[in-house]
Amino acid sequence: MTTTDTDALTERIARAYYENRVAAIESEQERQSWPAWEDHEKADADEWRDAAASALPIIAEEVRKAKAEAWDDGEASGLTEAAGGHGWPNPYRETGDSDEHR
Repeated sequence: MTTTDTDALTERIARAYYENRVAAIESEQERQSWPAWEDHEKADADEWRDAAASALPIIAEEVRKAKAEAWDDGEASGLTEAAGGHGWPNPYRETGDSDEHR
């Protein structure tokens, strides 16, 4: 299994958090006082990046669940059998206790 470098994703999420926060400010004058993302001080930007990084495990779990469901759907429709993979265990299905069955 490959490991994804999450730095770029973390940066995109942090920027989105920041820009959504700025967009939610009702006062035009106050909104104008917030610097553009690119002009942020490193320490402040790091706080937004930390918040974004905390969301990554949640995103990864939801992606894994979606892959497991897609695998199961492929099994049910015969797609994996046509590809010569019928009967293989679902590599995305978590074993053990989980909230898998929503």
